[in-house]
Amino acid sequence: MSMISKFCLLICMATTLVQAEVVTKYQEAIGTGGTRNAAVVSALENAVGKAFGFQLEGKLQRTLSERSNYTLQDSEEDITAIMSRQVTQRVGTSSNNPVTSYEILTANESTVGWEASVRIHYKDFKKLGAKDNRRSLVVRALDDKSTAFAGIVESALIASRRFNVLSRDNADVFNEEKAFILSSDASRSESARVGRAEGADYIVLVKTDGYFSRLNRERVIKATGEHLYQSDAGFRFEVEVVEFASREMKWHKREKIYVSSKRKVASASSLLSGKTERYANNMVLSLVSSIYPARIAQVIGDRAVLNRGEGSIKVGQNVEVYHIGEKIIDPQSGESLGAMEIEVAKAKVIELKPKFSILQLTSGKLDKAEDYVVRWNAKTSNTNKSNKKTSTTKNRQNKAKSEAKALDNSFLN
Repeated sequence: MSMISKFCLLICMATTLVQAEVVTKYQEAIGTGGTRNAAVVSALENAVGKAFGFQLEGKLQRTLSERSNYTLQDSEEDITAIMSRQVTQRVGTSSNNPVTSYEILTANESTVGWEASVRIHYKDFKKLGAKDNRRSLVVRALDDKSTAFAGIVESALIASRRFNVLSRDNADVFNEEKAFILSSDASRSESARVGRAEGADYIVLVKTDGYFSRLNRERVIKATGEHLYQSDAGFRFEVEVVEFASREMKWHKREKIYVSSKRKVASASSLLSGKTERYANNMVLSLVSSIYPARIAQVIGDRAVLNRGEGSIKVGQNVEVYHIGEKIIDPQSGESLGAMEIEVAKAKVIELKPKFSILQLTSGKLDKAEDYVVRWNAKTSNTNKSNKKTSTTKNRQNKAKSEAKALDNSFLN
């Protein structure tokens, strides 16, 4: 590709990216009143109601009536400030979509009074990225000891690309930035960013306990002077996913992590780190699958596109494909028990992309018009091939342990 083509491609990519920005919007409305001023003020209140979803109910009219001899043309900045103040008080934030100006489009008198049409201009914040339907969540450690593991779980959830993971940490930093945005140093339009924080659909509660560690227990071989070390450490963890609106528990996991080593280790955390991350990643895969089951996105002959990519599945991994049938309803409670799933095909992952993967069917067939979910064992992808090898390795290890134990009293302190 030529340099000019590459440059053009970069320009196209840059222009299609959706950036966070404060945008100007406008809203028009009509109002009536006994005087020209009253009709315009009524129209302004109606415009605010359309723009922000609530009615001022005469508050702007009453505020202005307390001032003698006001004129709509001479006091535009003052009236705009009053409208913005009414909006922020009603919305309940420090500042939200402030009204920046207004125009009187028409104002005509008739036999029954005045009718006016106006246009208000206000600022709105357009957040980063394209709009998506991903559910949002926040990860919270239930005590100080659980903070480190909660951070690992949060990182795994971010890597899954299935949720909008929200931050509730570093409140002081956010408050400082908020204070700057609302100060006189920042543009007035910047205040539209305030009050736009997203609430969580799910709260992920993380708790750990039962920590133990026995590090670098040392023995010495008398004949050679060689030092042998034995270390082990572990803890229990519990993770709950609770839906915020209903407080219903959607997912629960409780397990124990245990690690041992025959090498000298620096700390319990260094001994546990690798296995802890693996546990967290596998746990998140299970969590994501329960909330967002892996699905076939597209069928292309004897191949299919799976909506799972890097980090979720591996090339060469075998999967089962299930057809989703009708929902089953509990006759007593009336609640949905889920849908009937019937295995219709088997497949193997042959190509992996960041956000999706390509499956090659090894048995069965798929219909483009049907809906399918995909299941697999997250921990092992080649279990059948490795069973024999694992069994042989364990036998050798057990034999070596028996021989070492028989010599233990003779050679070790």
